[in-house]
Amino acid sequence: MSNNLIICGYPGIGKSSLAGWDHCIDLESSVYSRSLDYTEWVDIYCRTAINLASQGYTVFVSTHQPVVEQLHDAQLELRRVGVHGPFLVYPDKTLKYHWITKLLKRFQMNQNTKNYRAYERAMDHWDEDIVFLDSYAPSHSYAFHDAEKYDLKNIVQEIRNWTESAIVQGKWVDEELWQAKGD
Repeated sequence: MSNNLIICGYPGIGKSSLAGWDHCIDLESSVYSRSLDYTEWVDIYCRTAINLASQGYTVFVSTHQPVVEQLHDAQLELRRVGVHGPFLVYPDKTLKYHWITKLLKRFQMNQNTKNYRAYERAMDHWDEDIVFLDSYAPSHSYAFHDAEKYDLKNIVQEIRNWTESAIVQGKWVDEELWQAKGD
């Protein structure tokens, strides 16, 4: 089973909750973005994700636009080190109010900076974030439509199975489309 994956996940999908399960790592972006200037943190963050994924981990990263763009632009490097991705996992645009409410409740339960920033980001930028994710890399995306029924563990397993199937067929993931729109 191929664990060498990078998955860009929208805030609140369960990246931190799944960290530690079956070689999954949540590479928390706030550690990088608070301590480095903007261009430096994106580059170091993405390089760290690639390095960890090349060692056999499934690495969850943020869906910040420059992160997604840099990882997408690094396809040759990803391929060279045996890493598949970036795959995008995020809620469908129809879940806007449900998701913002979910992030607010998360912040109210645990009032840390990470949870506040996630809530604030969704409040201020939901539409543009989801439009970007919908349009940027539709061949490697999973937009789920039911906030109550989606399961990140199952989505990761589906991505791993699809990637493994592509490898067995002698293909690289960017030679064949993987697109699952969760219902």
